[in-house]
Amino acid sequence: MKGYWHVAAFGAAAAIFSVIFEQQLFLVIFVAWIASLYFFSRISIMPTIIAIATLIFTYIYLPEADYSSGKFTKQVSSRHYSGRIVSVVETDAKKIGFSFEIKDTSRKVLAIYFPDSNKPANIDQFRHGAECILKGKLGTPDPATNPGQFDFVQHLSRQGFTEQLIIDQVTEDVCTGQSSLHAFLSIRGKMLALADQKLSFFTASWLKALVLGDVTQIPDQEIELFQRWSLSHLLAISGLHVGLIASIIYFLLISTSLITKEKAQWFMILFLPLYALLAGGQPSVWRASLMTVAVIIFSKMKSKLQTSDGISIVFMLLILISPNIIYHIGFQLSFLVAFGLIISRHWLMETGSLWVGMLRIGFVSQMIILPLQIMYFFQVQPLSIFLNMIIVPYFSFFAIPLMFIIFLLLLVPFSSFLTDILDQLYIKLHPIIMKGIGWVDVNFDYPLIPGSQFIKFSPLYFLFFILFMQYLEKRKQMAAFIYGTAMVGVIVISAMTPYLSSSGTVAMLDMGQGDTFVLELPYRKGVVLIDTGASFSFKTMEPSGKVYKQVIGPYLKSRGITYVDAVFISHEDLDHDGSLPFLLEEVNVGEVIVSSLYETPAYVQSALMKKGLTLTRMESGETKKFGETDFHALGPLKKTDSANENSLVLHANIGGKSWIFTGDIGHDTEKQLVRKYPNLRVDVLKVGHHGSKNSSDIQFVQQLNPEYALISAGRRNRYGHPSVDVLEILQGKGISIFRTDESGAILYKFKEGESGTFYSFRP
Repeated sequence: MKGYWHVAAFGAAAAIFSVIFEQQLFLVIFVAWIASLYFFSRISIMPTIIAIATLIFTYIYLPEADYSSGKFTKQVSSRHYSGRIVSVVETDAKKIGFSFEIKDTSRKVLAIYFPDSNKPANIDQFRHGAECILKGKLGTPDPATNPGQFDFVQHLSRQGFTEQLIIDQVTEDVCTGQSSLHAFLSIRGKMLALADQKLSFFTASWLKALVLGDVTQIPDQEIELFQRWSLSHLLAISGLHVGLIASIIYFLLISTSLITKEKAQWFMILFLPLYALLAGGQPSVWRASLMTVAVIIFSKMKSKLQTSDGISIVFMLLILISPNIIYHIGFQLSFLVAFGLIISRHWLMETGSLWVGMLRIGFVSQMIILPLQIMYFFQVQPLSIFLNMIIVPYFSFFAIPLMFIIFLLLLVPFSSFLTDILDQLYIKLHPIIMKGIGWVDVNFDYPLIPGSQFIKFSPLYFLFFILFMQYLEKRKQMAAFIYGTAMVGVIVISAMTPYLSSSGTVAMLDMGQGDTFVLELPYRKGVVLIDTGASFSFKTMEPSGKVYKQVIGPYLKSRGITYVDAVFISHEDLDHDGSLPFLLEEVNVGEVIVSSLYETPAYVQSALMKKGLTLTRMESGETKKFGETDFHALGPLKKTDSANENSLVLHANIGGKSWIFTGDIGHDTEKQLVRKYPNLRVDVLKVGHHGSKNSSDIQFVQQLNPEYALISAGRRNRYGHPSVDVLEILQGKGISIFRTDESGAILYKFKEGESGTFYSFRP
């Protein structure tokens, strides 16, 4: 198998991709690839058998990507749980978390404690291996309830946790003892504290991120900026960081003649695994540390195993030891880039130019992780390759080495003078780089958002990428160009899928106590939103971006929506228009339509001015057409003192059914509509005011005679929505009721010219 371990590793990777992407086509492509290699005598029978066996074993061995969360579950009331801390205790500015194994059970739960500044607690007693009696609420958090939304339940499941334990209070003696490993792990905490004591906050935050793997003090907006521009790998300790620190320490040991070259190698073999623990124990740093150790050992053994063999063996061992590691994004990105560089190694090494070499490395790295970026973030920045070409050298040759040098100086007595100079140097230079990245983000933010449908095409994308690199290495430029074009074609076709599809969708998103509807017409002839609700800050009473960031934005990106033809706002309440400013920041919007009685809040006016938009006002009786769908304004019929009663009421025929969107109107307005439109009938009623007892008058429901009723309400909301009276009226008429508080987002899918079907996101 010498020189062919990467073939077996590719088999394991194909199994992993088939599980993560839920695409068995990866298995088929790998088997076809191995068969072709054997048929053309590129590999012998033994590597072929081992590769197929590895594929089958890994596919069976891996934990499933799917999970069953069942109905929404409340956490039980507080009680005491005895058990042991079985992981590193992770601390950030907001919380403390660790893995807790409940006594006499096999249950491993994620324990979380949120410190209260008004009630100081002894958190130092949370130690690896400590026996604890913790009081808190144990249960399963609510799962994702919208397409595209981050699913914390799935996240816990993929980490091997069954539930989470929210600790209520911490007394002085809840935990006792510790493991022998804790004494070593506590060094990490001391090093973090030392950085805070000796350095400026700015430099300390970056040193802790780049050297010790602690990003908790890096501002969220900067982390998001790095994510948008595919620079996150610089914040995750990986091969670059480990290679630098190994080189620096090895150089210091040899150049100062402290120890021999032989002993220096043994020191590195012992030091690097310890450094992986000190740096937080993330999969990417383990991969890099163990790979470096493997290379040193192979060289000492005078083994002829290639670097690719070492990477492949480490890869398969990590999966064997901890199968849930495959769901860690750092593990996925780290090894995917490593394998990309393996299959491209000859092309990367043939250039004599450092800058060309770095450009090629950046290109390979960005192209091979593109499917994962789309799967997790729904978008990629095409210009990120060029930005990486500038920023990666800065981090490689200045920022990361400087952080390691400062870190080593912190451990040396009487070095504060030199440390202060380097600290000030970093403070002056690094903000300039960050401003530069920010300037690029502001002026060249043109993301490619193909939508989640790209995942279906990912096996073909990887196949074309491998063929593209193979022909580049063979210097067959025309064949490489063809497969490179095919790669781009896969992305373009996936992005064009909605424009080629006769399917349409109406989604009532679960955003809690509020309304947001997203309508996609067949062949993407139009995208229309009706209301963009938000939560709000109790301190400022201003809209919060939480709902847009967690629900509306991810849904639009998952659908590949970058342009919205129109946003209808029913009335001026935060739970109906609060996310509009955040929507306008990210998505191009054709027009914002309101009723003639809409009183524009300051936050909406400010957002419109930034985009150079003005409100379009509709009177009762007017019609707006998007695609082939007409939206008729039925109300408001007259001005009242209530914003709810002044709601814009819309009627439209969508997917073979007639719909009415009622905003927050109450009984008075409903009675006016009945008198004004005595022949009005609908198939789908958006129940007014989230099912409030002051809406859905029996006469109104009786005349409309809907077949379906949609209710958008928050789970366990303080208003008691939907009202029992309203539910009884709807059920008494035999109307099928869909509620976001019970089933999450409600989706209506239809074909052009045909009637469709309702689905709940969470059955």
